[in-house]
Formats: sequence, structure tokens, C-alpha cells
Amino acid sequence: MADKAYLAWHSDTRAGKSSILIAADNETVGMLNERAQADRVAQGEVDPDQTVLLSDGLRVGSGDTAIARGNNRKLVDSDGNFVRNGTLFDVEQVNRRDGSLLARRRDTGASVLLPRAYLETSVELGYATTAHRSQGLTVDTGHTVITQGRLTRELLYVSMTRGRSGNYAYVSEKRLILHLMHQAHPY
Repeated sequence: MADKAYLAWHSDTRAGKSSILIAADNETVGMLNERAQADRVAQGEVDPDQTVLLSDGLRVGSGDTAIARGNNRKLVDSDGNFVRNGTLFDVEQVNRRDGSLLARRRDTGASVLLPRAYLETSVELGYATTAHRSQGLTVDTGHTVITQGRLTRELLYVSMTRGRSGNYAYVSEKRLILHLMHQAHPY
């Protein structure tokens, strides 16, 4: 189901929509973020040669999407607003000398310089996020990977209300698959 969610998200982003992948756990989020970044590198949209380390242990380069994971009133964008938890950024330039990056906010288009210390403690790749961390995000479409026993109904509600024009759930349930296989091959 993670693959189906990823392909739908990829199709939406190719169509120019703002979209987010949502999963119940950090492992799935990391896998989805790495896949999205690798595809964008292969398409020449992300510079893999000039990157900086993020708090999730992944690296970010020009062309990537990143997400703030903490408020910082000292980091003010070109519109005079401080950086808030959940803000999505498009990375425009990486400064290898001091480890900072110049980014543009997805919601307002304002630019902001994010220093290395903030990146290493409070920024992650922003193609996918957990249901907890998706609170406060608003995008055109949301694609949620639902893992049995990992997502409460409250978090499912949060996940399924992030998209303005569409919210999609990708559910894999072992018993249902076995039941359908049994029906497809009657004896």
C-alpha cells in the first residue's frame, strides 16, 4: 500500500498539486522520504552534491522539500513571520560553507535563511510525515498509508483532513487479502 500511496502522491505532485504522504511510523516516513528524494535526484530536480544534514538523519539539497519540526521566533522570513512547526519549504540553495540553506515557504512564498543548528535539530525532509506531525498542514491532496494497529481513529481523522481537494487512505489488511484470494480461486 505504501507503493500505491507513493505513486498517487507522485502523480499529484507532477500535476502541480501540493501533496503530502502520511504514515503511522517514522520508519515508513523515512522510506517514503528517501524514495521521493531519490526520484527527484534521478529527474535532475534535486542537487545531491551540495547537501546538509537534517534532524531525521537524512540530507537535504537544492530542489528538495523540507518541513519545520519546531517553532523558532528568531528565524524570521522575508514577510516578517517566524518559522513555525509544520511549515513546508522548498530548498533553493545550500551553503556548504556554514551549513545553512535558503528556502521558500510553500504557504506564502516568503524566503528564509535556516541556519545549520536549526536544520540539525528541527527540520526533516518534507515529502512524507507521520500522522502526529501532519497536524496543522494544509495541502491540495493527502495520501495516508494505514497500517493495522498503528493508527488511532483520532490520528486517522487528522490524516484524512489535510487535503483541500482530496484525502486518500491506502489500507492493507491481511485477512481481507486472504479472503479475496480465496474467493478468486474457488475449488
